Amino acid sequence: MSLHTDSRPWLTAAATVAFLVGLVVLTDATAGSVLPIAVLFVGTALWNVVEASIDTPEGSNWVVYGGLVAVIGSLLAVVDGSVAVGAAVVAAGLWFVADGVTTMLYAPATERPAFVAGIDEDSGEAMRRMGTLQVVHQRLKATDGPVTPTELAADLELTAERAADALAYLETQNRAEKVDAGYRTRPPRWGRLDPVVRFVGWLPRRLFRPVRRVRRGVAD
Repeated sequence: MSLHTDSRPWLTAAATVAFLVGLVVLTDATAGSVLPIAVLFVGTALWNVVEASIDTPEGSNWVVYGGLVAVIGSLLAVVDGSVAVGAAVVAAGLWFVADGVTTMLYAPATERPAFVAGIDEDSGEAMRRMGTLQVVHQRLKATDGPVTPTELAADLELTAERAADALAYLETQNRAEKVDAGYRTRPPRWGRLDPVVRFVGWLPRRLFRPVRRVRRGVAD
């Protein structure tokens, strides 16, 4: 467990509290109407302090954020009387909690592709890797035949490992296919409707991922 001394999360938390107090004092907002926002902002700020202080397990952020969303849904139902909306928000929050808990318990059974591993807490690195994926995919589209990781690395000034990981990830996303020692773009099966069809197929898998993790973890 590593400790850090970065004071920025504490400053963010203090600024959040000051903003919420000012919102009540300087506007017509009541403490009750601001309460759901306060729970989300203050809870997130405090969690950022915790994450900056200790090493937290993967998936714990979803547990915390999901719990905050569930609390907000409860407040909407009780304070504002929006029972239907509150119940829907609570259900969404509990799903995020389940997703986070199963990530913490069964992450080895659902290991992420190497190309996207370890980028959850670094938005800058996530953007760089997404940019790399776009460049790699454009390179594949511009070539008639298969491209090997070595050729791709030389053309785009990438390491051979990064090129291989990017190509493997594109294959998992059905945007590339392996041919002998190389890769080429996978033609869209449904034409212009391909993104819509892929999203419709992806959504239930994503929603039931916590259940699959539990079943896989129990089987192991």
